[in-house]
Amino acid sequence: MGILFAAGGLVVLAGAIALWWRWLRGRQARWRTELAGSIPINSKFWRTAAAQTGDLLYVAIGDSAAQGIGASRPDHSYVGVLAKYLRARLTAADDPRTLRVVNLAISGATVKLAVHSELPQLAGLAPDLLTVCIGANDMANWDERRFERDIRTLFEALPEHAIVADLPSFYVLPAEKNVLVANRILRAEAADAVSPWCRCTP
Repeated sequence: MGILFAAGGLVVLAGAIALWWRWLRGRQARWRTELAGSIPINSKFWRTAAAQTGDLLYVAIGDSAAQGIGASRPDHSYVGVLAKYLRARLTAADDPRTLRVVNLAISGATVKLAVHSELPQLAGLAPDLLTVCIGANDMANWDERRFERDIRTLFEALPEHAIVADLPSFYVLPAEKNVLVANRILRAEAADAVSPWCRCTP
């Protein structure tokens, strides 16, 4: 009798796991669809923002985290949150200046893609504030030497007042181990090239 109860319990458990797995796969499919659908919306949002005028200029270099992919709205990305904070500070100080935001970030960008596609656009701008949060997508095909070479190329082209962010934790191996290495490289290469550090949590 005990064996039958145990077998029955295993059958129920297996069924529950199967249902949970089917639900999870359905949710993941919906998430992927929503994320894919948000990319053109976010890109349009930031193109519209860049077309506006402003006395001060904030430029962002980065990937989907800067674009706000996965956030409830594009302006809920860290770029949008920081821009809102800066505008509030200007208002609180009775400073009449306005802020223009140019988000050069590309969803899925690696450091190499930022060098080839984002830096050329930065060359024609003179940002009062520049944030750089890039490198998370390099974890998918990690190559330490390539990362170090590409990040050095990127940093050499940045103005001295650029603010560079650490990469976020992935909480899983081997990506987490690679992030630790990448952050050591980031800090070493930025030591003489750019100024203060900020923590980026997409």
